[in-house]
Amino acid sequence: MATKKPAPKKITKTAYVMALPLDMPAKLVVAKAKADGIELSEGHVHNIRSAAKTKTKAKPKAAKAKKASKKAAAPKATAPSAAGTMSKADFVRSQPPDMKAADVVKAARKAGLKMAVSTVYETRAYDRRNAKKAGKKAPDAKAAAPAPVTATKAVAPIEASTGSEIAFRKLVIALGVERATAILADVRRKLDQLVAGG
Repeated sequence: MATKKPAPKKITKTAYVMALPLDMPAKLVVAKAKADGIELSEGHVHNIRSAAKTKTKAKPKAAKAKKASKKAAAPKATAPSAAGTMSKADFVRSQPPDMKAADVVKAARKAGLKMAVSTVYETRAYDRRNAKKAGKKAPDAKAAAPAPVTATKAVAPIEASTGSEIAFRKLVIALGVERATAILADVRRKLDQLVAGG
């Protein structure tokens, strides 16, 4: 018994045209297709080749766009902050007590932590109050004071208080130590801003 030959696979017109050399004239492509039992026109050949060229050009652009999107999606590695999860108050306490408030603020910025000069004064004033309550020696008062201004007159000793000092003491007693300390911190903050040009 004779075996049947498998039927030849049908080929699409596009695949037929693309299987032939691209520089083959469309007229010859049509003639060859006709001989192979495929109906084609020269216009059809040109359309198939034009569409194939467009797809070929589009592939590199799509690949570039894909790479660009990956680069855009990838987060930039940022240097870890030296301050980490440290609070502003803890950062102030980690600095030398005799360090100027303005220098503390600059150091905090370098560590990625933003703070105002007043924060330094308030934190140090708070720590001094707590130290007094706990019976501990408070940090040196010079730590919370701004850079000293060269005095032209000798400062009178505490025993011989001037009229202004007596008035100031009475005002502190009237306002209360905590309120007076807060006012002083605010004055220091404004003076520091003036010195820093802000």
